[in-house]
Amino acid sequence: PRGVYFSSNSLIVRVAGNGEYKVWTPKTSFHRTYMVDGCLFVSQRDIGLSFMNNDSLIFIPGTEVFGSELIYTILPFNDRYFLVGTQSNGFYLLASDAIVPRAGKAVEPILKFQTSDDAFFRENWIYTGLSVDDGVFAIGTYRGGVVFIDLQGRFIRKIDATVNLQDDAVWHLFKDNQDMAGIG
Repeated sequence: PRGVYFSSNSLIVRVAGNGEYKVWTPKTSFHRTYMVDGCLFVSQRDIGLSFMNNDSLIFIPGTEVFGSELIYTILPFNDRYFLVGTQSNGFYLLASDAIVPRAGKAVEPILKFQTSDDAFFRENWIYTGLSVDDGVFAIGTYRGGVVFIDLQGRFIRKIDATVNLQDDAVWHLFKDNQDMAGIG
């Protein structure tokens, strides 16, 4: 509702419907941005993860690990967490209370999220992710195709070159206008 955001390594630009624009620059460099449940997340190299609040990028304390861990997906996990996928160190859960704290309630901002095959994600590198259905996530990788996991991190299905995917690099995942998942 505030406009359209454009992101690069050196700036983020928001263009509003009336043509007005606003620009944000990084302290180091931006890596990627994600719009999840109406919240714009921004990953900044050597710093960590921030979110947009009232036209300001607010650093999320406790997310310094993401300054060196490249984030390649952020997905809604449940009403308390977001699922954060890093390129080569697997997954974390980011507490929504770390973004908008509840009065008198301190939370651990990030928790490591284990899957049934963490080595697979370390070896094949996460590149993209998509919430497919309630509790099911499609995770695209550089070298291992796409894997579907559930809320417990269990592998449900794998699609790769052995089942006729063109190759094992998955750059994009999307849902079509009939809410069906696609691989690109």
